[in-house]
Amino acid sequence: MPVIPVQHGLAEYLKHGGYDHPLRGLRSAFQVQQKDMLQAIQKYFAATTKTTHSAGG
Repeated sequence: MPVIPVQHGLAEYLKHGGYDHPLRGLRSAFQVQQKDMLQAIQKYFAATTKTTHSAGG
């Protein structure tokens, strides 16, 4: 399969937001997982256990 048509198709998909919806879904799922994990840490780990919040993505 020639590479250029595949690259062009992928570029068009990305240019028109084709990947935005799946990324929003993943971001939402990860936020829920993070919240659940932080709650579990507070519940099951020692009270002196500290967590940090990354500003990165």
